[in-house]
Amino acid sequence: MNSIIDKIGTYQILTNLFPGVFFSIGMKYMFGIDIFSNDIGYYVAECYFMGLIISRIGSILVVPICKKLKLIKHVNYSEYIIAAKGDPKIDVLSEMNNYLRSLLTCTIFMPVCYGIYCLYISLAWFHSVFPWGAIIFLVVLFATSYRKNTAFIIERIHSKVQRE
Repeated sequence: MNSIIDKIGTYQILTNLFPGVFFSIGMKYMFGIDIFSNDIGYYVAECYFMGLIISRIGSILVVPICKKLKLIKHVNYSEYIIAAKGDPKIDVLSEMNNYLRSLLTCTIFMPVCYGIYCLYISLAWFHSVFPWGAIIFLVVLFATSYRKNTAFIIERIHSKVQRE
């Protein structure tokens, strides 16, 4: 287990695993829904995957909403790279910022999931279409994340090339 944690790294634990655990605990104690496994290995995997979903929702939906509401500002990525080289603490602060974004998203997402759960157990037609809706949601979520990450890599490459 320690080798897995070493390979995952601090950033992945902060932005994926902990929010997944927070989501699991929140759903259990706030809404009485215990959807995660009792087996510790499965539980960690389920929490990590749930945290990954929460992190992606935060990146794709919550950040743009926060920008529109003028709750946050972002700087140009090339400025970030230059500043991070001069101040290594910026990377640590950025990790913490993404962790907090995931917790915010998790807090917003819990009542949404509770509503979906209520529909799932109440409506037969919703119960039958839920798996397909969940698959479509995940495909769109991960395709959008993939596209965003690819653009991020390209921006990073362009920033590196421009500096040299």
